[in-house]
Amino acid sequence: MSSSTIDAQTMLLRLGNVALVTTFNDACGAINGAMPKLEKIEGSLSEIQAREVMVDFAFMNLSLKERPLFYTECDMGNETITEKAVMPDHFELGELNFALRGRLLRDSFGESVKQIRVAGRTQQEIEQAIDGGRFSVLVDENGTFIRKNFHA
Repeated sequence: MSSSTIDAQTMLLRLGNVALVTTFNDACGAINGAMPKLEKIEGSLSEIQAREVMVDFAFMNLSLKERPLFYTECDMGNETITEKAVMPDHFELGELNFALRGRLLRDSFGESVKQIRVAGRTQQEIEQAIDGGRFSVLVDENGTFIRKNFHA
């Protein structure tokens, strides 16, 4: 099964220097899962880095062990409609499928994948790391935010 950011109901909207990332159906599950990496961001993001944030939101959403259940309650007598959710007792991820993250990265990066260069790595090694879902333009192998300017 192939998943996408559409399946994950995740969107990146960039207007000038402002990027908004949202997931529509997770009741904050995606941000809870992505927070360890988000906390490492220490500056402005390039376009490709913003795309990775979107991918991480989508990946976390698709990896939720238990999903919130949303429903609409209609009270015809009072003429009200209320959106409600039954939430899991606690946030928990299922088994992480990094190949899924790799597909999401490749879809999000598009043709930019061919433009990514990493010192000491061949293009084939970079693409294998992307496909394996362990590649990051946000943080280096030590978990430190990458401040270099990426253009994609």
